[in-house]
Amino acid sequence: LIAQEVKEILPEIVRVGDDPEKTMGIIYTELIPVLIQGMKEQQAMITELQTKLELYKNEKTATVKDSETNKILDGVVLYQNSPNPFDRSTEIRYYIPERIETANIIIFDLNGKQLKNFTIDTRGDGGITLESGAWIPGMYLYSLTVDGVIADTKRMILSGN
Repeated sequence: LIAQEVKEILPEIVRVGDDPEKTMGIIYTELIPVLIQGMKEQQAMITELQTKLELYKNEKTATVKDSETNKILDGVVLYQNSPNPFDRSTEIRYYIPERIETANIIIFDLNGKQLKNFTIDTRGDGGITLESGAWIPGMYLYSLTVDGVIADTKRMILSGN
């Protein structure tokens, strides 16, 4: 370090000799706490900026994912089953645009256990008929997934008649 430069910033740690133009010295032991404090402040700023950057990245990623999901789901429709409640059979109707690659209707119990998975190969308007068969009376959920994204979920009730 050059004492003349340090004197402009921290004059209290520079000692002047008999001839102020020729002899100056830095008291380094007094400089160390100043440097350490500066490093702490700098690290705090770095940490704050890293946190802000991560938040920005997460917001940006969420926005991109939301946008991509909206594009996938645009035009996809899952209708309420009919009849509902039902005792023997019910029809679940849907509309799936041509651009969709994969589509499924999945039936769940109220605990989230998957009971049945129907692969839908046709596009446009369609439907599946669900026979009550061995199912016990109660409430069930059914979801339409397209290209790996849940488009919609609805409830249906199998009556005990």
